[in-house]
Amino acid sequence: MDNLRIVDIVRVSTDAQGRESLAHHRGEASMSPDGVNVVFVSNATHGIIDELPDSHNFNHLLLKNLQTNEIVRLSERRDGRVYEGSSWEPVFSPDGAYLAFSSKARNVAPGDGNKGSDIFLKDLATGLATMVSRTSDDQYGRGDSVAPVFSPDGRHIAFLSTAFRLNEAGEPVPALPASRRPMQVYLKDLESGALTLVSRNPDGGAATTSSLGKLSFSPDGRKLAFATVADLVPEDTNDLVDVFVAELATGAITRISTDSNGAQIEESSWYDNFANGAPVFLTDNRVAFISAGGLIAKGGGDLIEGPGTPSVYGNKSVHIVIKNIDDNSVFAIRTNGSGQNFYGTGQLSASPDGRLIAFHSGGQGLGALTVMDVLTGEFVAVRLDDPALIGGSARDLTFSADSSQLIFTSHFNTFVEGDTNKTPYIGGWNMNNPDVFVATIDVGPIPTLSHTPVPFRLEAEDMTILSSFSIDDSLAASGGRILKAPVRDGEGRAGFVFREVSGSYDVTIGHFDESDGVSTLALRVNDVEIDSFLFDADSGSAIAGPSTRATRLIEDVALAVGDRVEIVGRGDGGEPLRVDFLDFAWAGELF
Repeated sequence: MDNLRIVDIVRVSTDAQGRESLAHHRGEASMSPDGVNVVFVSNATHGIIDELPDSHNFNHLLLKNLQTNEIVRLSERRDGRVYEGSSWEPVFSPDGAYLAFSSKARNVAPGDGNKGSDIFLKDLATGLATMVSRTSDDQYGRGDSVAPVFSPDGRHIAFLSTAFRLNEAGEPVPALPASRRPMQVYLKDLESGALTLVSRNPDGGAATTSSLGKLSFSPDGRKLAFATVADLVPEDTNDLVDVFVAELATGAITRISTDSNGAQIEESSWYDNFANGAPVFLTDNRVAFISAGGLIAKGGGDLIEGPGTPSVYGNKSVHIVIKNIDDNSVFAIRTNGSGQNFYGTGQLSASPDGRLIAFHSGGQGLGALTVMDVLTGEFVAVRLDDPALIGGSARDLTFSADSSQLIFTSHFNTFVEGDTNKTPYIGGWNMNNPDVFVATIDVGPIPTLSHTPVPFRLEAEDMTILSSFSIDDSLAASGGRILKAPVRDGEGRAGFVFREVSGSYDVTIGHFDESDGVSTLALRVNDVEIDSFLFDADSGSAIAGPSTRATRLIEDVALAVGDRVEIVGRGDGGEPLRVDFLDFAWAGELF
């Protein structure tokens, strides 16, 4: 298909004349909804705007106009006084009028009486900043608050906090020492001022262990996804990081990092207890996240077994998983579409339209920073078409509001020409200073279903044989040959990778049902059994011929690009499990 491509990459963290600096840019950048401005974090302004005294060498919020290249500092008060502490994690409101951010500075807004980081909301028109991480009666928390994210309508901000005075209802968050306080999930109503604890355990009290990573609202703003090691549902007994979705209106919490049958992951291959994380909503009912447990799904991509696939994190594969929270179905992305494995990291971001996901990949054949088109199954490395500019690893991935640009930070100097701002380190080696980049993405023509996809047939003998099946000639077969698995050879397995238009299909399996045995056959998608049936007709014939032809119709099978489809079964008696074809007829859109 080859429609997905990187059109351009520009470095944002330069001065108004495009000159680089020796500043260390943390990333955590945000693009305004109109695409004109980018706010990013820098620990020094030297070489970007007027140099500050050394005593003000904090992390600053800098706003750059991408049209004029003008740069202004946002981490200052209306009277011009610089924030006396570091600020980071900027994020524009959906209307672009406000900026939420985290800061340890105590002079951002009146009433900041703690020594930790807080969440603030800055009016970009007036410059006025107010504290978000406080209760409705203006009590500030004692602890750190981080990771702000706006709801789609801009009314709410969700964030993480260790502060023990923020819980306004229910069991208080325990006043433990700072190093032992669990990170809780909170929701702030910017209109009413109400502050709600989201991360509640089954008894209604605050979670006893931390949530981590970034938070993600569903497009309709009714749900919030987050990751935590806390046991927030009674059936959570694995002591691993899991992904949860909270219904904000009711407070109900559901664990979604389970297989299609609802079973939890019992082991992890990533660090000591990380199994799942970095959740992002694609649509109101689909959530993408990282799964390092190796058990949540073994499909999505070419026919390679999930457990045992090599990766640097142990003997389990690291997948990007897309979970449908309505029907519990699972789609795992584990190759680059050409059969080459990759392993992911905690870096994962989704475009606002739900079509693209960006992630860090360490697999063969891909750049470290990769974008996937979920609709078409295409992958592209984030790099320019230049042999000298090979891209590299990246972090702090975010998309523009129109989903056409990816903002990221990287210390690699192989994204754009002229990136030479290395800092000497003790030991004689140099590390390139992290910079902030914007990549422009072209997805090509949007696939539209102007007509119903044409039904197609896959001859069984064209599938990849995985065990026991063999190919045999048959005049009665549609293609002149069949797959068969004699009883003595055990279970037969054959499969293929789905490469057609994603959607729901009615699948018809053509086979020969003879009278000398009762064979069994199942259809599986990504190792999940969709249907199984018996060859139990009494045709009066023990050979493959016109009188023993039979079909099995399986309706509304959800199939996405990259899904692994298999037939699995056993012959019985004198009946050697003869399979002729699989027909696929369009039944409707999947997502």
